[in-house]
Parts: sequence; C-alpha cells; structure tokens
Amino acid sequence: MDILIKNIFLFIFIYFFCFIGAFSKDLLDTFLNKTSDILIIKILLSSLFISVMIYGFSEWTLARLSYRTLTALCYTSGLVSFELFARYNNTKEFVKLIERYREFKDFSKKPK
Repeated sequence: MDILIKNIFLFIFIYFFCFIGAFSKDLLDTFLNKTSDILIIKILLSSLFISVMIYGFSEWTLARLSYRTLTALCYTSGLVSFELFARYNNTKEFVKLIERYREFKDFSKKPK
C-alpha cells in the first residue's frame, strides 16, 4: 500500500509541474495576443499526455537525476507539449510536419 501511495504522489507531482509549464506557455500566448483566451482543455490534455510519458520513465530518471532536475524536466516538457499540442492539433498540420521531415531527410541524403 505504501508503494501505491508513493506512486500516486509521484504522478501528481509530475502532472502538477507539467500543468504549470503548459499553463505558463498558454498564459504567455494570451498576453502576447497569439490566442484570445486560455485553452484549458488543451492544457489539461497536453499535461496528461506528457505526464504519462514522464511517469513511465520516472524510475530510470530518478535513479540518475535529482528531484530538482525532474521538476525542471517536467516544467519544460509541459511547455513543449502544449506548444506541440496547440500547433499540431489537426491532421492537416500534422501532415505538413511529416512532409517537412521527409524534405529534410531527402535534403540530407543528397550528395554534395
């Protein structure tokens, strides 16, 4: 039971700092007039997705890094995940991203 409680608190810790990172990115976008309002659903979803990923690697991460580094990693991941989730939220944008990757891959293979 003790291990379950520790894992729940670890996930809450990770989710909280990912949420703070995503929220601060959205707040910055709102203040800079890139968006008209705060997108709370995108904040919650992007925080949840990245939190699950970080939690999956948390045992490996905590064996090598301290809690301060994990906190910074969670905050930064929250920033990045919100930006990706807000920018590539529809299929058309995601297809453009894949096409850019293919162009870059083809460009890097060309002989000079």
